[in-house]
Amino acid sequence: MITRAILILTFLFSSSTYAEESFRPNMYGFSKKKEKLVSYLNIELDFLHSSKPSDINWHKLARIYERYVELFCYDGRMKGLERNNPSVSKTCKHYLTKLNKYHPNNLLYICAKKGLRTRECNDAYLDQSIARQEDFIAGGKQFLELEEKLYDVDSGIEIDKLSSAFTAAKAEFNKKENPKNWNRMKKANGIIINYYCSTPQVSFVNFEPPDFMNASNLLHHEKFTSDKLYMSVYELQRDPNRLGNLYAQGAFEPKVNTKAIEDDYRHPFEKEKNIKIKEFTPNEFWRIRTLTKDCFDVILEGLKFNSHLPSSICSLHGQYSPLCLKAKENFNEHVPSYISSPKKKHVEIRIEKF
Repeated sequence: MITRAILILTFLFSSSTYAEESFRPNMYGFSKKKEKLVSYLNIELDFLHSSKPSDINWHKLARIYERYVELFCYDGRMKGLERNNPSVSKTCKHYLTKLNKYHPNNLLYICAKKGLRTRECNDAYLDQSIARQEDFIAGGKQFLELEEKLYDVDSGIEIDKLSSAFTAAKAEFNKKENPKNWNRMKKANGIIINYYCSTPQVSFVNFEPPDFMNASNLLHHEKFTSDKLYMSVYELQRDPNRLGNLYAQGAFEPKVNTKAIEDDYRHPFEKEKNIKIKEFTPNEFWRIRTLTKDCFDVILEGLKFNSHLPSSICSLHGQYSPLCLKAKENFNEHVPSYISSPKKKHVEIRIEKF
C-alpha cells in the first residue's frame, strides 16, 4: 500500500495536471464514513489515471464514477430525483458527465437526468443484466477487491447468531402464521438479505450477456405466486449447463485490445491544455449486475415468504431502481389479510329498556 501511494505521488508531481485534480466535490452534510469512502475513491481514481490505459482500467473507472454518482446524486436525494428532469447539484452534474463519458447511457446517468419515475429510467433498469456471480463475470481478483472497497460495510453482526435467529423465525412462522410471527419473519428476511447483499458487484465484460440475464426476465413476482416463482424465475440461473454454449463460442476468452496502446495515450478529461494526444478507445463492453450465490439464495428465500418483499426486490434490481421504489410504495397491498385487516375486538353492546 505504501509503494502504491508513493507511485501515485510520484506521478502527480512528475506529470501534467489533470482536470480531475482541480475539482473539489461539495461534501457538506457527509458523515465521517462517507468522507472516508470519497477519500478512498479519490486515491483509487488517481492511481488509475496514472496507469496505462487498458480495457480493465477503463471498466474500473466507469465503476468508480458510478459510485461517485451514487454518493453525490442518489444517497439521501432520492425524493428530488422522482421529479421529471430533476435539478441536481454542481457536484452531481460533474460526476454524471464523467460517468457518461466512460459508460454512455449508464442507467444511473439516465435516471438522474430523466427522473426515477420516467419510462426511460424504468426501461434502463429492465434492460440491465443481472447474474449470479461467476468467475468469468467477476473480471478477476483485482476487480473483486475494488468492489469490496467501494462499499465500506461493517455490519457488526455475527453470522452464526444471524442464521440461528433467521432459522428460529422461519420455524415459528411455518408452525403458525399470525401477525407476530409474520412481522418477525419479515424483519429477519430484511436483516439477512442486507447482510449478504450489502455489497453489490458490477462487472463490465466484453461479451454480450445472454437473454436469461436480462432483468425483465426476473419480474415473475408480478405475475406468479411465490411457489411458481421459486420454480421458474431462476430456472436458467440455476441450470449448471446454462453457460455451455457461450463457453463453446469462446465468449469468455480474454480479448486483447488490438488498438495500439502507446505512452502518449490518456483517458478523456485528462488532457493537458494545448497538447494533442491520442485518446484510448476500449473494446465494446457490457455491464452486468452480479450477486453472490448467498445473496441470490436469501433473495429467493425472501420472495418465497412474500413475492413482493421490498428487501428482496431492491437487492435484486438495485436500491435506486424504479422497481425498488414501487415495491416499497405498494407493499401494503400484498400482505396477508390478517395483517392488512386485523381482527376487530368484539365489543358487546347491550340495549337497556327505559
